[in-house]
Amino acid sequence: MNAPTPISVGRPGEIEAIRVNRNIFLVDDDLAVCKALSVFLMASGYRVKAYHSAETFLEEVECMVEGIMLLDIRMRGMSGLGLQAALKKRGIDLPIIFITGHGDVQMSVRAMKGGAIDFLEKPFSNENLLESIDAAFSRADDSKKQHQATTVIIERYASLTGREREVMRHIVAGMTSRDIAEQLGLSRRTIEVHRHSIRKKMGAESVPDLIRKYFTCQHAGLA
Repeated sequence: MNAPTPISVGRPGEIEAIRVNRNIFLVDDDLAVCKALSVFLMASGYRVKAYHSAETFLEEVECMVEGIMLLDIRMRGMSGLGLQAALKKRGIDLPIIFITGHGDVQMSVRAMKGGAIDFLEKPFSNENLLESIDAAFSRADDSKKQHQATTVIIERYASLTGREREVMRHIVAGMTSRDIAEQLGLSRRTIEVHRHSIRKKMGAESVPDLIRKYFTCQHAGLA
């Protein structure tokens, strides 16, 4: 890749405001490429930390802050695809943009199936690189929001009493208040009180919303 030339888009200061505190982890065993990309990306407003091997990156990954990865697919030692698999095995979800000078269709397919955001073949343009980085951070933001939303749902579920969880399971199964009352040996009025409490605690706007949140908890191994 030729040394990138920084480009300017938008009003002065606008890019810096958007990209402040945005971390890019660059993993490439080509020192010249690492240096060129680091200079360009830092000039574009990002914080960059470069690694010259997948193994070095893995030594620090558990302590890393949020960010995205620019990852060379062919490196000495562990390959980029190998690092992608290692991160997935550890449950670490960092959006990855693969870069390579020796790409082929098979590698691209494997990278994308593994969850990569993009696959850029050297030499690539500054514009294409920044577009891919924007997409990667957008994915990271969506993932963070989803994680936060899931955390709230799990906390709400934890606030339910044992009886309320039991009633909730029956609601999700499609049972009416009358059916649930007969099943549990309670009055219909008591079930209605439980239903009201469950929807309030779960922050559910409707039964379908309650069902969605129930299955979120179930996916998390709680319900």
